[in-house]
Amino acid sequence: MHMDNHHAIRYFENSYIFIKQYRFIWLLWFLAATLYNVDASLDIQRLRTPTAKGCDKPCNNGHCVNGTCVCQQGWGGLQCDHCFGRVRINGSNSGFFTDGLFNYTASARCTWIITSEQNSSLLLRLADFFTECCWDNLYIYDGDSAFDNLIGAFSGSLPPTEVVATSGKSIVYFTSDLAFNMMGFNITYQYNACPRNCSGRGNCVNGKCGCPSGYTGEACEVPFCANGVEATASPDGPCLNGGYCEDGKCNCNKDLFH
Repeated sequence: MHMDNHHAIRYFENSYIFIKQYRFIWLLWFLAATLYNVDASLDIQRLRTPTAKGCDKPCNNGHCVNGTCVCQQGWGGLQCDHCFGRVRINGSNSGFFTDGLFNYTASARCTWIITSEQNSSLLLRLADFFTECCWDNLYIYDGDSAFDNLIGAFSGSLPPTEVVATSGKSIVYFTSDLAFNMMGFNITYQYNACPRNCSGRGNCVNGKCGCPSGYTGEACEVPFCANGVEATASPDGPCLNGGYCEDGKCNCNKDLFH
């Protein structure tokens, strides 16, 4: 087919415009496809990025970090459930600590150091105490050093027991062997507290019991013959069955005793 110059020029102009439009559409498609691939790649990357893993069991005295329990100071184990190492307790008027939530572990080495700025005695109460007798032992020192006075060494099964650290400081150290892990112990401590709450008789002032007439002892637990105190006033005192106290001695009812 024969075309003159004018038609030829017109033909090439139309072809050029078509090519430009086609290239523009292709460029838009290319950009869209590229952005889609980038988004898809990011989505895949997000799926592959590891997230924080939770712990299968609770971290009793710690917190979970990527599937592992990180324990607070003084605690150990997979669940931070038994005592471990050394911990310092300072600034609290009263508190509580224990060997753990369950039976203590083999080869335990646990130390609690209790200190305070208070210039007063420290009372420690041991409760629920049960360790392997003679092999698993608890030591209590009056002071914040193992070179201070040892005021208590306990092992086996004990009733509720109290120990007083007059310095206001104490080291409590627990050790166990490889065999027989028992229930352990719970210990509470308190400053300016009186032994056995003065047996429910006296008044506690700055860690010392003020005993009523007829009683003595650090916890007002010992009855004694006090002048003017009769059996009716002190039924569990030393002068029973109608006797009375005179000059520190019991005078008995002569009608009953000869």
